[in-house]
Amino acid sequence: MNLIDLPQSAHRHADDTGDLPPCIICGRPIRAKSPKHLHIVGGGSLVLSPADDEEYTDTAADMGYHPVGAGCLKKHPQLKAYAILLED
Repeated sequence: MNLIDLPQSAHRHADDTGDLPPCIICGRPIRAKSPKHLHIVGGGSLVLSPADDEEYTDTAADMGYHPVGAGCLKKHPQLKAYAILLED
């Protein structure tokens, strides 16, 4: 199973996020209409590879999909392979 640690920002922002949840890493509002999402597992500390989605069975530690901002994807390029667009 392909997992990586979820990076944590040194500064969590508490801005008004509007209709969308904030970026899972920095807490800033997501401004994109269709942001990319990360599948967060391990109780919130790991990111699951999209290729391993169907094999993951630990539902108690599955935190679901959370949006990630474009700036954080740029700052943490290792996450790009893990970020997906969710279908409506």
